[in-house]
Parts: sequence; C-alpha cells; structure tokens
Amino acid sequence: MKIHHRMMQSKISWIDPTLNASRPIEDFHYLLTDSCIECDNPTTQLFKDCSTMRTQIRIVCMILCTLVTACSTAWVWNSPYPKEWFNRAIYFSAFSTPPKTLDTARAYASDSFVFLTQIVEPPLQYDYFQPTQSLKPLAAQTLPQIQYLDAQHHPIPASSPLNKIAYTVYDIHLRPDLYYAPHPGLAYTDEGQLRYRPLKNTSILTPLTAWPHLGTRQATAEDFVYQIKRLGSPKTLSPIFSMMATHLDGFEAYTRAVQHWTQTHPNTLKPDHFLDLRPFNISGLKVHSNTHYTLQLKGHYPQFIYWLTLPFFSPTPWEVDAFYAQKGLTEHHLDWNWQPIGTGPYQLTLNNPNRLMKLEKNPHFHVEHFPNPPPTLPNAAAFKPYVGQRLPLIDTVIFTLEKETIPRWHKFLQGYYDRSGISADSFDSAITLTPQGQPILTPALKKQHLTLNTSVNPDIYYLGFNMLDPVVGGTSLRAKRLRQAISMAIDYQAYIQLFMNGRGHVAQGPIPPTLWGSHPGAQGINPLIYAWVNGQAVQHPIEAAQQRLTEAGYPGGIDPKTQRPLILNYDVATSGQPDDKARLAWMRAQFKRLGIVLQIRGTHYNRFQQKARQGQLQLFNWGWSADYPDPENFLALLYGPNGQVHHHGTNTANYHNPHYDRLFEQMRNMPNTPKRQAIIDAMVQIVRNDAPWLFGLHSKTFTLSHAWLSPTLLHTFGGGALKYTALNVRQRHNAIAQWNRPHYSTALGLTAGLILAMGCAALNIIQRQRRAATSSISP
Repeated sequence: MKIHHRMMQSKISWIDPTLNASRPIEDFHYLLTDSCIECDNPTTQLFKDCSTMRTQIRIVCMILCTLVTACSTAWVWNSPYPKEWFNRAIYFSAFSTPPKTLDTARAYASDSFVFLTQIVEPPLQYDYFQPTQSLKPLAAQTLPQIQYLDAQHHPIPASSPLNKIAYTVYDIHLRPDLYYAPHPGLAYTDEGQLRYRPLKNTSILTPLTAWPHLGTRQATAEDFVYQIKRLGSPKTLSPIFSMMATHLDGFEAYTRAVQHWTQTHPNTLKPDHFLDLRPFNISGLKVHSNTHYTLQLKGHYPQFIYWLTLPFFSPTPWEVDAFYAQKGLTEHHLDWNWQPIGTGPYQLTLNNPNRLMKLEKNPHFHVEHFPNPPPTLPNAAAFKPYVGQRLPLIDTVIFTLEKETIPRWHKFLQGYYDRSGISADSFDSAITLTPQGQPILTPALKKQHLTLNTSVNPDIYYLGFNMLDPVVGGTSLRAKRLRQAISMAIDYQAYIQLFMNGRGHVAQGPIPPTLWGSHPGAQGINPLIYAWVNGQAVQHPIEAAQQRLTEAGYPGGIDPKTQRPLILNYDVATSGQPDDKARLAWMRAQFKRLGIVLQIRGTHYNRFQQKARQGQLQLFNWGWSADYPDPENFLALLYGPNGQVHHHGTNTANYHNPHYDRLFEQMRNMPNTPKRQAIIDAMVQIVRNDAPWLFGLHSKTFTLSHAWLSPTLLHTFGGGALKYTALNVRQRHNAIAQWNRPHYSTALGLTAGLILAMGCAALNIIQRQRRAATSSISP
C-alpha cells in the first residue's frame, strides 16, 4: 500500500488509499489491525511476525516522510498560537494572576485594572503624554466645571476660605456618542421588552457573544448615577464605600434607605434576585438630561477629580444588572465578576482566567483619534506616523496565563509576547550596567532590537513600627531613639541590589520622587540617615546607629531589664517565594549589627491582616501604591484619624502626632502652591524625626518591547493606554519565522536513529525466531 501525508492547518494527516480519504495521524493503529500484509507462507509464525515487522518499518518510514515534509512546509513548530493569528493586528500579552473580580464597583487591584481600563470609560482620563500632570475628558465632553457653595447653597468664589466652602459641585457633560458593546442584557424585542428577562426556554451560552440576540444603547447620565448607587449597595460591598460616605452628599442617607429595604425584602440580597437601585435617590446626585449630571460633595475635596478616572465611576446599565440577577447565570460565570460591560475601545469576548482572556474591538466605540504629542516630548517624532489615526490601533488583545516567569520570558524572546517585564531569574541575561550604574540591554538582546523603558513607580514599601507597642511605639525619647537607630542601621540600598537587581530607589520620606511635593538631590535626602557626598546620598556609618541605640538605653543592643540582647518581633506575610528565606536572613543580619535579635513571625496573609487590625504587630513590612498623583495620598497614611486599630483606616503604624495632624488638615485641600510645599516639608520633617516608618524604597519598572511595537510610554496612572499601541504585523511575522527556525538536521537525525534502532531490534527478533523454528523441527 502507498501512504501519502500532508500538512493542513497545523495538523498532520495522511491519505488512506483504501478509503480515498484523509485520516488523522492519530489513527495509525488502523495500519496495525486492518492493513497487515500477510507473507506468502502463512503456515509458520515466523513469516507472520516478519509481515508485522515490515508494517512497523513502513510506519516509521511514513513518520520520517511526514517530518521531512513538515520541515519544508511548516511555519514554526513551537508557536503557541495558530499561524493565521500572526497575520492580524493582535497584541499578545500574559498575566500571572487571574483577576479577583472584574466588577467595576468592587475591583481595586492592578490585576483587574489591566482589563477594566480597556473596557470601561469613566468621565476622565490621564493625558497620554503627560499622565502625572494633567487630566483629559474621556466619557465627558469637557473637564467638569467646579462650583463652590456655602452652607446656604449659595455660590462663592474658589478663592474663599476653606472653612466657608460647605459643598463642591462637579458639573459633568457627557459625550452623546457613548454606546455599549453588544450584550444580551441590552437585547430588546420589537415590542420594547427585554428579550432575556426573564429567561424563558433559553439556553445559557458562554461566551456572551454567542447569544442569538445582542443589543446596545447609548450610555446616559442615569447609567453613571446608577453605577455610583452600586457603590453603596449591600450586594456590592465596594472598597470605596467609606470614601463615598465621607464625601458624597446624601450617600449615607441613601445607604440607610437601601439597607432598610433589604431588611424588609431579604430575598433581594440573593444572587439570583434583582435589587433595583433606580427608585433610591442620592441628594448629591442630579440628572439634568441624558448627557448631563452633577455630583455634590461635602466640603472641599480637590483630589476627588482623580477618582473620576477610575472604573468605579464608569456607567452601568440597569438592564445588565437585572440580567445578571437571574438564576443559573452565576453558575456559568455570567455575572459582574466575570463579564463587565462598557463603552470603551474593547469588549471581553473570552474570559477563561485559568488559560486565556481575549479582548476584541468594540464595534460601537465612539470616534477617537491619536493625539498630537507635545513638541517638548523627547521622542515626539516617533509618534507622528500615528497622529490622527482612529483608535484603537489594534483589533484584538490576547492575554495568556503564565504563572512561571521563565516560560514567559522565553516566549517573549521568541516573539510570542509583544512586551514583557524582566524577572529576577532573567535579569542578568537581559540587563547590564554602565560604569555610571545606568541599565542597558545585553548584546544578545540588542541584536533583537528590543527597547528598554524604565520608570520609578509612585509607591512605597516600608518597615513600620506599631506605635501602640510598648517597646517600639509611643512618643518617649527612648522609643524614638530606638526607632531612629533601627532606621539608621538597615541598608536598603544593599537590599535593592541584592534582591531587586537594582530596580528600586531608596525612599527619603513618604512621598515618591515622581510626585509633586518631593525634592530632588541634596534638598530631598533624610539627614537622619544620609549625607550628600559628591552628588549622591551616602548612608551614615553603622557607628552612628549604634550611638543612637546607646542613647535609647540599649548599649550594644542589651535590654537593661533583662541584661540580654533586645528581642524584637518582625511579622511578615509569607508568600512562599524561593528567596523569602534569604530576605529574612538578610534582615536578621541588619539588626544583628546593632546587637538586636530579630524574631521572625511568619503568617498567612489573612492572619497578618487580622493582627494588623488588632494592633498585634510590632515590626512589619507594608506597601502602598498611589491612587492618584497627589502627595495627600501618601501623607494620609500617617494621619492620626486614619489609624487602623481605632479608626479602621490606612494608618497601619497607628501613628498619631497632633502637630502633624493639624498640618495635614491644613494641607490636604490646598492647591499645589509654595505655601502647600512648605507645609509638606514641615510634615515630612516631623515623621523623619518621629520615625514611625523606616522609609524603605520605591520600586522601579523595567519594560521591554519588541521593535514591531509603536513607541512605549509607561503609565503609572490610568492604565487605558493600550488603545494607543500599534504594531507592524509583517515585521513581527518575519522576526518570529527567523527566531524559531526548526533544526531539520536534529529532527531527521533522531528519526534516522529510531529507524536504525528498530531495524536492529527487528533483525535480532528474526534471528531468534529462526533459531527457535529450526530447533523445533529438528529430530
């Protein structure tokens, strides 16, 4: 029999001449059953075995032929995607942790914002070219008009004393061309009834785009108001509930009314029952038309405008809220946690967070064009080819789950991911440092024409002292000197080099260096710990820390009460990372330089949080990433009324200094003026002296991009910049084909070796069977 083969759509198949049809290669067992060719003399087992052996050899030859043809016709063998995907404008990325929720009223983590900021549109967005300096309209037509009112609701000038401003009104006018991505919850019948509420004899399908009828409509001011109501719903449990209750006029009364309703109608709290929020009103929210609404805040809170860039304030159609509140949908992952809806450039068409998530262009996305870069931008010319093009520039975005960093890194180098960070395992092979300490690409990566972008993140990771603790806390001179000595002893610059590959910036105070309110150079250093020498911050020698410890009453680290080394407890949330042990050993060694014994108390994260809420920590690590680009966001972490134990706030150190608190209350609502800067400087000096934190570090982001991508701007705020990304499909296709060429000689050599081994085995079997047959017929 004659066997042919061919490669079709990356799947090997072969031609069965007995059927004159193509069969999958997995059906090779067919040859071993129906198609064994008998030898001429069937009277002996020998020749039957010979026949079977011939068949097996033919199969191996066929596999060899298949490999030869595959080598000559295949694009690349190791591609994780179908070849045709690379002929389209698809952006390939990866994620390491599935998003906890995609509910715009609950999502408050970066793993969720990666997706939501491509799907939904709040009123405002950060300027693409100047993200830390200015805001631009997104769903809004213009920036909000802000009006100030006195206690009698009379307009007053913006220059009025802050204690005279009783209310602040944000007047928001929306774009008239905001339309939702297609969704079955918005499908109406010709009679104007919701087609899928209630569900009647309808198969529940996933994904949502598979439903027979999909609908859309204009996003109105009522939808923006409905979403704000969801922030106070007992079914939602929004993380910004307390912020809204503090600032939005009428929000607390609204939540009490909803809670009273749910107490008398408890079924509405069940997942498959609709809690309709439309009848409940918030006095601080007014809808004036389909494209016009106002928010009224209590007092003066200028940072609120930054909140209007977050998904919390994007529109929600009540019909979709009602659609998801139906029996059977949650079981199929059809709810707010899995299936958001928005008016943004993309819609989520596939959500399998254990494997792949897919965004596709929203067919109803409004007209938006690539902006003109400011002439002061260093690489402004590189953006010129895209100016005026309609957004988004990419049709589809595919995110693949990659829990391990090494496979993700290798796929990036092979061209299968368009952009990547750099893990600690891969750092030395990717980055080298100049004599001046500047990171540059290694020669191997330069050959691939990669681009490196770096930025200091608006965050802080610090070692905190529980100010309620009897040993390290309090305002006594002894406790203050102890905290200062520890702050002076720990070398965070060494920590950054050892455990972060240099991807960090030593913190000199609570405010990141990229935000207004911090100071560069010698003016910005913490003089308690550093001196400015030859243009850089140099940490004081360990002897200075030891002297400060003696002043605290612990000479050589000896506790005068026990006459033994002072023992301090260091609480950590164990993550299970391989280098956790090394990090903790390093921290012990830092304290040992003072003669202090550091006792590690590792717990799971939930237990760690519980201990923080109950004030059971002594020393601990904590971090904070900015919600918005204002120093108030970080200085509030040390504001007394935000203490975690007594007020359930974000002040995890439970620090309280009346002078600092008064300055904070004076500063927080001021515009960025020299007067505000002077107050901030005074506040920073207070906390440097009191040392409730050991100001650790600000992290740095290193991002690599392939040459086929448009220029990259790292955005630490917002996150909806994917719509500005473009790629050269042909350039990527050619690069992947070049970087992933099959090694034909290796494949053919292995196959030839297999045939030789089988041939030797076959000869050995034949010889043994001949000897057995000869001996059986001998007299």
